[in-house]
Amino acid sequence: MNRSAGSGRYLINGYPVGVERVKAEIKKLGCQLDNLCQFLPQDRVVAFAQLKATELLLETEKAIGDGRLFEEHEWLINEKKAIANLEREVAAKEARIEKLNKEVENMERDVARFNERNELLEKVEEYKLKRLWIDFEDKRKVWKGAQAELLKINEQIKQLHADASEHKVPMDKASAAKEEAKKVHMVASRALVAALKEKKKRLQGVYNSETEHSMLNDKINSKEKEEREKGKRIRDRERAIADIEDQLAGLVEPPDISAERTKALREKKAHNDVVVSLETKHDILKDKSHRHGFQLKDLEAKLAGFQSERQQRLVALQRAGHNQIIEADRALQNMQNQFHKPVIGPILTLIKCDNINHRKYLEAQIGKRFLAAYITQDDRDRSKLQEWTKRWQTTAVNMPSAKYEEPIIDQRLKSLGITHRLDQCFEADAVVKAALCDMNQLNITFVIDPKASQDVVDRAVTEVQDGKIFYTPSTRYTKIQSRYGRRETTTSSSPTRDSTLFSSGSSKEDEQNLKRDIQIVQEQKAACDQELKQLKAELADGRKTLEAFTSRINNMGSEMARYLAEKNRFNTQLKAQQNALERLRQQDVGKEIESLKRDMAKILEKRSKETCAYADVVTACCEARASETTALLHAKQCDALYKYLKELYDSETRQAQDLMDAQNAQKEKTLTLKRVCAMAKREAEEKAPLDEERKKRFFEMPQEIDPYPNPEPRPEEGQEGHDDYQEILPGIDECVRAFEEAADEIMCPNDMVLQDFRDKQEERNRLRGDLTEKGGDLNERLEVIETKKQAWLAALRPLVDKINDNFKTNFASIGCAGEVKLHDAGDKFEEWELQIWVKFRAVTDMHILDAHRQSGGERSVSTMLYLISLQELTSAPFRVVDEINQGMDPINERKIFKRMTKAASSSEATQTFLLTPKLLNNLQYTEDCTVLCIFNGPWIAEMAKRWKEMQRALQPGGPVTP
Repeated sequence: MNRSAGSGRYLINGYPVGVERVKAEIKKLGCQLDNLCQFLPQDRVVAFAQLKATELLLETEKAIGDGRLFEEHEWLINEKKAIANLEREVAAKEARIEKLNKEVENMERDVARFNERNELLEKVEEYKLKRLWIDFEDKRKVWKGAQAELLKINEQIKQLHADASEHKVPMDKASAAKEEAKKVHMVASRALVAALKEKKKRLQGVYNSETEHSMLNDKINSKEKEEREKGKRIRDRERAIADIEDQLAGLVEPPDISAERTKALREKKAHNDVVVSLETKHDILKDKSHRHGFQLKDLEAKLAGFQSERQQRLVALQRAGHNQIIEADRALQNMQNQFHKPVIGPILTLIKCDNINHRKYLEAQIGKRFLAAYITQDDRDRSKLQEWTKRWQTTAVNMPSAKYEEPIIDQRLKSLGITHRLDQCFEADAVVKAALCDMNQLNITFVIDPKASQDVVDRAVTEVQDGKIFYTPSTRYTKIQSRYGRRETTTSSSPTRDSTLFSSGSSKEDEQNLKRDIQIVQEQKAACDQELKQLKAELADGRKTLEAFTSRINNMGSEMARYLAEKNRFNTQLKAQQNALERLRQQDVGKEIESLKRDMAKILEKRSKETCAYADVVTACCEARASETTALLHAKQCDALYKYLKELYDSETRQAQDLMDAQNAQKEKTLTLKRVCAMAKREAEEKAPLDEERKKRFFEMPQEIDPYPNPEPRPEEGQEGHDDYQEILPGIDECVRAFEEAADEIMCPNDMVLQDFRDKQEERNRLRGDLTEKGGDLNERLEVIETKKQAWLAALRPLVDKINDNFKTNFASIGCAGEVKLHDAGDKFEEWELQIWVKFRAVTDMHILDAHRQSGGERSVSTMLYLISLQELTSAPFRVVDEINQGMDPINERKIFKRMTKAASSSEATQTFLLTPKLLNNLQYTEDCTVLCIFNGPWIAEMAKRWKEMQRALQPGGPVTP
């Protein structure tokens, strides 16, 4: 087979052939590559032990002889399955015929009962037809009774209408009297309301006149008091005027200082120009100092960034190949306000891990690419982040709904030397751990105790089923599933390298340069601040001098201003006092008092009139209240009489209306009964017309039936109430009852019993014909199967006995016990089994080989001894066993190797190839054993010599491989 560029082709004797041709050639040679009894890889030893006993029998049949046993066994299984449906069909037909025989036998009695029952039912139907005419007579009587009831209701309605007419005239008179009394009461009520309004109005007039009298009296008292105090008030005003004139005379006018003030203003202006120049210079120095401060803060921030762990890790990622990571991170931080949720990262900066070994494991497991990735926490941010990832060539992971639960290291894992799962070896937010578990499977990666021995490490890697990767300080172990089965795994190992990203720092040279720049800027700022301090002192002195000039100029103008302000204030006060004194002298309070007393007399007169008017209104109000009460009582009496008469009238009217409703209902009932009676007559005439023959037999009764089972006194013929139809009605009912009871006593399944009887007879005859045909076919095929079975067993049992003898001998040679048994399952050929029984310890019983019960070494020993037992029986040209000795202890390995070489060295035995990476020292080899080492051995030199000769022949004069 040649294979290159992902494809391959098969060659036989140098000619290309197809896969089917290759398979055919292999089959001719007796090679069975899929048979574990001929080709057993190391990772399929467990699969061999897990073979079902039925599968082991099939594989053994394939491996021994020429494969005819397997073909015969397979034919028996398929043939038995093929006739299974035929057997079930024949059995079903036989059961069905037996059931039909019983059903037909039972139905013969049912048919006889059915005919007898039909005769009785015909008699029942005849008497029921007579009952139709009797029912018609009953309905006609009911209809006549309804007509009589309707006439009675009509008479009652007429009487009620006459009674209602007698009560209507006095009711109308009472209604007119009630309306008249209401009108009289309404007039009296209006008069009472008007009187009450007038009463309220007059009362308000009394209150108003009393208020005017009180107010005027207060004014008179006030004026009399003012008249008594007028002289004192005039003297007080005159003294106040004299005091103000004395103060005006005592004011002294200040001298003129305008020339001195002008000179002071010129000096102030000159000094102000000096202060302005100092302020300008101060602002320039202050701005320069601020610039130095901003520059210093920027440099210190950069230094802090160099010294921070996050910045160090960004620099480490940059040196690891992510050249734009720092610029990309700065751009992302500026975009944070555009996202719905913060975008975090890189992942390397989000992990806090202090353990050196754990750092190595994390860097090896996660990888540099994902350590530089960022994490989004909202699906809506993905589109915005795509442009950023393309621009800076970085990676982003979306985790919109991250859920993470801290794992637990149980006691079983601790006993195997496991200290952590890898997601427990660092601190980070839940979203970061969820992302790393999702991408890098940290939750199924385990950390083994650094102090654990190699045996403990191997045991942990083998027995922790859910683990894929395991770390120790020096080695990483990876479990790989075999392609032959999920339960078979192999383990690879690789060295664990030191972490370069978690421990990397910034450049020392860059940090020293940055510190030197900071020192230069600090010195420049200190010099600037010192000069600024001196300038501030000069500026403070200048401003103090300028304030002194300002205060002096202000004081020069304030003396004149105070003089003028005092003079104006005194003049204003003097004028106000003089005007008040003039008004006080011109007042005549005596005349005002006389005028107020005259007004008082008028108010007293008005108050007396208002009081008398109020008394008259109160009297009129009482009279109106009495009239209104009398009218109300009369109206109530008229209303009570009207209600009494109206209740009588309404009661009679309602009774009449109720009877009219009953009259309508009775009319409807009468019409309905008439229609029912007509329908009953029509039905009787259609189903049982009274011809002459039927009239003669209408009153006839069977002699065996009593027509009057419950005799009661009945009117004789010619007496009132006598009815011929009613006379025979009990007899008809008794006939119907008697014949129906007799028919019901005859048990009959259903009305289709005759048709069902005929159908079952036809089905039974048809099934008998089919059973005769298919039963013969079944018997013939069963005879063939039995013949084949005996031939198969005659060949199989001796071979199994031979295998059992070999297996017992091989097991006894290693000090253990073993047997091979053939389990007979009768005609269930797919359930025949070949069972391997083993016993490795004296204290245990013989039991079937089980992959869950035996250890790996015991499974390997049992498997190899069974294969050796097949050695002399197989027809294959060679057999291959791969690394079967890897799970054995040295003692068993030597015993097994000895049995294998002995079995394979016999002249009739098939060749056996044992592939293994190592063997024990000092093993015994027979002369028929050959040891082949890949790319080594005495034939290598010969092959190299022939290769050089071929090169010289194909390329004369060309270079020769050294």
